[in-house]
Amino acid sequence: MRPTALVRFVVLAVGLAYTAVLWLSGISLDSTAKIIVGWFPAVASVALLVWDLWGWRIPPLNKMTCRPRIDGLWEVTLTPTAESHIPAGGNRGPIPAYIVINQSYWSLHVRQMTIESGSDSKSFFWGRVPGDDVDRLSFLYQNDPRPEHRARSHPHLGSCSLNTARL
Repeated sequence: MRPTALVRFVVLAVGLAYTAVLWLSGISLDSTAKIIVGWFPAVASVALLVWDLWGWRIPPLNKMTCRPRIDGLWEVTLTPTAESHIPAGGNRGPIPAYIVINQSYWSLHVRQMTIESGSDSKSFFWGRVPGDDVDRLSFLYQNDPRPEHRARSHPHLGSCSLNTARL
């Protein structure tokens, strides 16, 4: 269970509650500055929510964020490294797969599916090699093989890097 929906709800609730309590307390907001201070938490929490879910995706704004937009369904080829702990009889690749990426500005989830197993990301990090125009998404995942493959492919944790090219 990912906490993103809960975090969004709490930020919005706190911002709106602060403004509501201030308004209900009967404090006189008799100047423009006081009115701005009173409404700022509610407006800021709504703005953060809108930014996280939709605003950063708008093409002119997205160019300014330097955050690649990679959400969607992707057909990929997995290439295990020589250091991968693949048991005898396991698939050493290349492995055809699909990944589904759900992305907001502050969160990202990767669901990977092959014919033998499914994986879900547990944490992620965006990085870039200095001087390079390619962003790298690195994430940890938990793999859960289908029951008929568990004799040679056990549930495991692993890591993955996905390079993105700037368009």
